[in-house]
Amino acid sequence: MKLPSAFSLLFVLVVMEVVAQINYSQNCANSIGTCQNACWAVLCNRVTRMVTYDSNRANQAPRRRASGCSRNPCNNNNLPYRRFGNSCDEYPFASVREGGAGAKLRCVPKGQNDSQGGQLSAFYRNSGIQNGQRYGVTLRNYGGASFCKQSPTCRNDGGQFHLRGGNFALGRRGEEFVEDVMPAGNSTAGGQAEEWEPVKLRTLEDEDGHFHLVIAEDPDHPIRVGDVVWTDSINGTVRLVREVPSEETGDEGSGRHGSEERA
Repeated sequence: MKLPSAFSLLFVLVVMEVVAQINYSQNCANSIGTCQNACWAVLCNRVTRMVTYDSNRANQAPRRRASGCSRNPCNNNNLPYRRFGNSCDEYPFASVREGGAGAKLRCVPKGQNDSQGGQLSAFYRNSGIQNGQRYGVTLRNYGGASFCKQSPTCRNDGGQFHLRGGNFALGRRGEEFVEDVMPAGNSTAGGQAEEWEPVKLRTLEDEDGHFHLVIAEDPDHPIRVGDVVWTDSINGTVRLVREVPSEETGDEGSGRHGSEERA
């Protein structure tokens, strides 16, 4: 049997390393409600910090049915969540294997959902990501999302909900706590959640001075200084150059330059 050469083994390892480090950065400037939902899911409800790309688009509709988004709750006059927008956002995304049942939902303006969806679709098309590949997710320009702050209260603002037992439930402070169930015909919002200690997330700065809040990463290849993230603003990657101490991040979510990009 012919054994592989040291060069070929090294080549395979290098390729695997490069493939494993694909990261996606969402610009929240025009999609702030979707970033609010993602931070609620990750910081306040400790949903999975790992996402795996599923290139089979036929799997997205079943995931949206399982999450409840396909029920169109944001255009249902009997539900209170619609006051936040007319389009259902879910996290984790329907395009990842971790999406579907248990996803956290928020009604957002359609334009915001379109912005987020457009960015994510462009990432899938242009980044070289492969089916079944894990990828990191960062948020930038997230200052308007209260749940993305360094120390959010994790008190539901009335816009966070999910599907449980066939009914919509007002999101509360973690899955282990009792939740207020919202049947489709009930317009009562229910009690809000009490304050709860959120997950601590890391922030990194890129070469252009923008801050990136890390909400998901491949546990085998966590996002670190020197890695690159794909951004829609240049349809390419920027390099992360510094880990930002918590005392520097503040709550503006933009970066030391204070400038906001537009999606």
